[in-house]
Amino acid sequence: MHQQLPSIGPIHGQLAAPVPPDRHELAEEMAWVHLYRAVRQPPGAAEVVKYLNSNPEARSRHEALYLIACETLHAKALADE
Repeated sequence: MHQQLPSIGPIHGQLAAPVPPDRHELAEEMAWVHLYRAVRQPPGAAEVVKYLNSNPEARSRHEALYLIACETLHAKALADE
């Protein structure tokens, strides 16, 4: 008699298909993309810096956004002098 072997997952060399993002993840990503555009204007940059200063986890995940926002605020300060 033949005994059926248990499944051990994908065959060597095959990768599982990536899981598509759900609607919430997609909306969240689109919001961050919008913020990358908004931080080019001083009011948007100020809000982003304020938020990221209060949320260290988000700041570490979006370091480039933080730096762009700070750069925008620095350029405004220089222009206002």
